[in-house]
Order: sequence, then structure tokens, then C-alpha cells
Amino acid sequence: MNYNKYINFEAYAEKLSCALGLKRQLVGVTFFYSQSEYDLADDQEIKAPTSYCAMVRMMTLGHARKAKFEHVSCPGAQRALGFVPVDEEFSSGKRYKSLGLYKDIQCAKETAAEICLLKDKIYGFSLRPLGTCVMPPHVIISICDPNQAMRLVQGYIYSFGPVQPMGSMGMQGVCAELTVRPHQTQEINVSLLCSNTRYTCSWEDGELGVSLPYSAFVETVEGVISTINSAESDKKKESLMKRADEMNLKMDVQLGTAYYSPKASKRAPVSKKIAPSKVSNIAQVSTKTVCAPTKPEKLSISVKNVTKAHSLKSNEKIHVVDNISLDIYDQEFVTIVGPSGCGKSTLLSLMAGLSEPDSGQIIFHGKSGDKSNFNLGYISQIDTLLPWRTVQGNVEIGLELRGIPKAERKIIVAKLMKQVGLNGFEKSYPFELSGGMKKRAAVIRTLAYDPDIIFMDEPFVGLDVQTRDELEEDILNIWHEHRKTIILVTHDLTEAITLSDRVILLTARPAVIKSEYEVPLPRPRSIVEIKFTNEFVKLHKQIWNDLSAEVLKSSKDNDNE
Repeated sequence: MNYNKYINFEAYAEKLSCALGLKRQLVGVTFFYSQSEYDLADDQEIKAPTSYCAMVRMMTLGHARKAKFEHVSCPGAQRALGFVPVDEEFSSGKRYKSLGLYKDIQCAKETAAEICLLKDKIYGFSLRPLGTCVMPPHVIISICDPNQAMRLVQGYIYSFGPVQPMGSMGMQGVCAELTVRPHQTQEINVSLLCSNTRYTCSWEDGELGVSLPYSAFVETVEGVISTINSAESDKKKESLMKRADEMNLKMDVQLGTAYYSPKASKRAPVSKKIAPSKVSNIAQVSTKTVCAPTKPEKLSISVKNVTKAHSLKSNEKIHVVDNISLDIYDQEFVTIVGPSGCGKSTLLSLMAGLSEPDSGQIIFHGKSGDKSNFNLGYISQIDTLLPWRTVQGNVEIGLELRGIPKAERKIIVAKLMKQVGLNGFEKSYPFELSGGMKKRAAVIRTLAYDPDIIFMDEPFVGLDVQTRDELEEDILNIWHEHRKTIILVTHDLTEAITLSDRVILLTARPAVIKSEYEVPLPRPRSIVEIKFTNEFVKLHKQIWNDLSAEVLKSSKDNDNE
């Protein structure tokens, strides 16, 4: 194998993502055999114990973490990674037989014996999106669909010959089958994601895992492209070429070379010239070809000629909102931006019914009048959790007020807490939570009572960048699953673009709508990946140019007051 190729491993990660149309990022796993090695890794350490499977899923969404024994909550991963010794119950097969996974004890014992366990005890490990790895990792994990997995296996076989890659242990799907086995066998491995992994980590239906030793990665990627040239139709290749163009990648894809193409023997291969790859350690761009959502026909909120002024103690009035009209559609995610103090939060509170306009009206679902007929949720900047209630008690409070039975409340809350990674903290009190965990609790407390519309007033203000990214990813996942109408106020243009279908820009006070921007980015999105697309950069620049003029105007007005 040519190890000199590994200098450009980020580019090969992008090539594979483009070739297969992967929607999740590849994950690089690196083992540390001493505390000094572990301490040198600059990844952020996992803050609370969690399952290895959950860590892997987190990294497929663009995060980077390191962990050691006390951070791994699941016994299977502790055993597979060599943190704890293998006990008799496991080695004899009794454990798996008792779970009903195998028909008899002998079958369970033989299967358990096939599990690869790390031979050398490790101190810890790191998990990173492959495109951000500074040094080559030990193992690369890809979570993909069966067709993508088939092509990966074919790519490996093309370069290295036949193997027996299918893992057999469902209960060890990620920690052993997809990490330890390829590290020790130096061969590709394919495994179904185990039931526990799927339950706790919310893997999508049809997803499975493929893993490679890093030493085989480059040749496998080249094998994948070779098999695409040999087997795929020109239509699929043209789609791949389009993705490559969008990612500014050079892909050696040739039209007219598929073995079943009726014209393959009648024409010479045609190679499309594409700009050379720019090697970068930025995570690869998602290539799932999903169109930006079309605007629904049903109106959720109509703001009609609304004006609002605030009275000062001196009896003077400050005109904040000036004759604004705005339509927001059902299931739409809309963000409002503008200079500080322009009236963004005032407009949001008017729409949420927290204050009344001086003139004009707010119409919900085509009907004006009593807002009590509509189920509205509001998430503010400040921490509004009740300190004397547990996390579960806080999330349940809206359901209690609606008279939902206790048993039903627990089911609803358990699902939501699992969805945002708060499972295990049900009995904790707010003072025991980090800032990000408090925000997650506030979000799902609002979501628990199933509001028609959710208003969010800078909910992530004051959080560090990584926690903010994680929460934004949670918000996107929640929006995709529950499809609520969401109106968000923020100062952060990056946040506005990554989350929204539409961005509304207000002028300096008194606020009017200066511009509206449709966000053309496809869904589903990755908070980390989407920021590096050309479309994102172009839109960010456009909005910032328009916003900066209003910020300057607001600053001059304040100087003159």
C-alpha cells in the first residue's frame, strides 16, 4: 500500500462522501494507550457518561470528542474497548442466551467467542469527523444505507480481494464490530446497528455500519470509484459529477464505461474535467439531494399593519415597530434579524400575544380574535426552569396544566428527553445542569404540550460555540420530526441561515421590514457542514451587507440622542 497518499486523506474523505452520496460524516477513531497521549489530544472531553454508540452518532453530525473509562456508560463498550475484563457470563454465552438472541447456549457461546476485544488496554480514545482529523486515525466508521455499504465493500474487494466482512453480533454493533474488529483484523467490516444502539441513538431505519482500518482507506476509495465506472449508468454518473462540481472536487468518473451500457463498446470513455480538489480539514459537505422545502399554502400567522411604541417615565414615546405586515406559513421556520434595539423582540412578543399592538392586528390561522384558542409556545433568553422541580417535573408542567394523566406524561417526556440527550437526568435539578442542558430542558418543556407555533427569543445567547452548535442541531432534528411553525429572533446571522427557511431583516428603529431572504439550502442540514457551502457563504455576505448599513444607521442615531 502507498502510505504517501495519506497526506491527502481529507480529500479522500470528501471523494468518498461525494461518490456515495453519504448524508452522515465519516468518523475517525483514535486509541490512546497512555495518559500523556490522551492529554495531548486537543478534543473537548465528553462532559457526562454516555454510550459509545451515542458518541459515534454525535460525531457523524460534525462534533469531536475524547473520552476515557468513566465517560463510557454501556458495559458492552467498556468490555469491547478493554476497560473491564470479560466475565464468565459473557464468555460462556449465558448473557446473550438470556437476552433471547440465540436459540441455544452453544450458539451463543460460539458467537461470543468471535467478538474481537482490544488486546492492549487503552487509556482513552477520540472520535472526530474524518475530514477534521489532524493525524490518521486507527479506524474509520461510515454509517450508511445498504446500497452505499455494498459499494464500499465492492471498493474494498476491488483493491484487496474477497473477505468475510459481515459482523454477527448485534449487541456489539458499534463498539466491537465497527471499531475493534477492523483495528485488529485490518479488514473491512459490515455490521447491523444493534437494537440497543438504534433505540438509544435514534439511528434511522435502514442504516448500518461499515468500518475500515485507516491503512486500507485510500485504496478502498479508489476501488469505489473504479466500481462506479464499471457498474453505474451514465445518469447516475452525471448526478455524481454534478455533486463533485458543487463540492469543487476532481472525480475520475468516466461516462460510457458501464458493463451493461449498450453503447459501452461503441464509444471511447469520456472524462469530464472538473476543478482540482482543495484539500481541507473542514468536514465534508452533505450531498443528500433534497430540495429546499416549498412554501405551504396554509397561513399560520398574518401580521397586518402592526405598530408599537414604548412609553418612557418622562411620558415620551419611542416608536419601535412601524406599520409592519408579514405572513408566516404553517410548518415554516422563520428567523428575524436586525440591529440591536431595533424591535425584533417587541415584534416577537406581539406575535406571541405577550403584548398588544397600538394599531394593526395579528391573525392566527386566518382568524383574528382571542389568542387563547391557539396553542402557543415561547422560549426566552433567560432560564425559566423552576428550581424546586426536577428536570422531568419542569418538562411535565405544561402537560400537568392540561390535565394529561401521569403515565401518559412520563411517556411523552421520556421520548423528548431521549431525543435531546437528557435521558438519565430526569431526577436532576436545574442547578445540577450545564447551561446547554438547561436550554434543552426549556425547549422540550415547550414542545411537550404540543404547541401549534413556537416563538424563540435568542434562546442560545451566552452559550459557548460548541454547545450552541449542538443545541442548534437538536432544534433542527426536533423541527424535522415535529414540523412546528417556529419564529426565532437572533443576532447571529450564521444561526439564522442554518436553521431557517426564510430570514426577515428589520431596519433600525422604528423597525420596518427591509428585506426577506429565502434560504435555498437543502434539508436535512448539518449545522457544521452547511456553513462551508458556496450557497451559505453567498447568502451570509448578502444579508450582512444589508444589515451592516442598518447597524451603522442605528449607531449614528444613538450618538445623536
